[in-house]
Amino acid sequence: MKILFIHQYFGTPDIPGPTRAYWNCSEMIKNGHEVVVIRTSKKNRTIVQKDYYNGIEMISLKVKYSNSMSVYRRFLAFVQFMLLATWYSFRVKDIDLVIASSTPLTIGFPALMLKKLKNVPYIFEVRDLWPEVPIQMGAVKNKLVIRIARWFEKSIYNNASKIIALSPGMEEGVVSTGIAKEKVVMIPNMSNVDIFYKRPTNGALAKELGITPDTFKIIYFGALGLANSIEYILEAAKILKEVQDIEFLFIGEGAMLSKILEEKEIHGLNNVKYLGFFTLEQTSE
Repeated sequence: MKILFIHQYFGTPDIPGPTRAYWNCSEMIKNGHEVVVIRTSKKNRTIVQKDYYNGIEMISLKVKYSNSMSVYRRFLAFVQFMLLATWYSFRVKDIDLVIASSTPLTIGFPALMLKKLKNVPYIFEVRDLWPEVPIQMGAVKNKLVIRIARWFEKSIYNNASKIIALSPGMEEGVVSTGIAKEKVVMIPNMSNVDIFYKRPTNGALAKELGITPDTFKIIYFGALGLANSIEYILEAAKILKEVQDIEFLFIGEGAMLSKILEEKEIHGLNNVKYLGFFTLEQTSE
């Protein structure tokens, strides 16, 4: 089977960022399927770059994006990727199945067009409930825009062969739109146990990063975005700043990084450390 996997933030182990979709695609290849991925890449020098990574055919699109962008600029990035991904999706030959992984919700558009115009079925994966998340965050307030977004969400769900939700709450959110429960499959988020497992402490790496060896570590790693509730962790750090044997470690990048550094400076949070952001290969050493 030839599978087209559309994922705006698809990452590989050699770059910082999420790799869950990469491992899924790797398993598909092990099971004899051909996989073509459409994604964005910061490394692109041209609008589109095609190459292979461990057997996965990559179509990387040059779309500038950061979660520190304004709502308007992020929306433009979503639309730009949606249009480019649709164009290049139609240039991939002999597709048997599309998997579209959201967020953003616009990721479903090329899959929907392929179904309508080429009768290619698709599975829609919900990694976050859109448009519910931006609505609740106050990023989308216009009532007409909200109505259009909810209509688009329902259209994507209705036309999907199956819907994958990554948590019970997301599953409930999808079903609450009127979608039959039998159409939704809940597959919890996961980690690769071949990489993330208990192992002896790497003392040299701890020393290099300035990590105190004997403290209890509270670690956050991932996107440091406005939707990730980093402020609650910082509040906990303020409450516990006089406790000598507890450290808060942050790994990642995003709009809230400046807030972390600012709060650390203003409140003298010596129990807070930002370590940077790393590739999966670096973090699994």
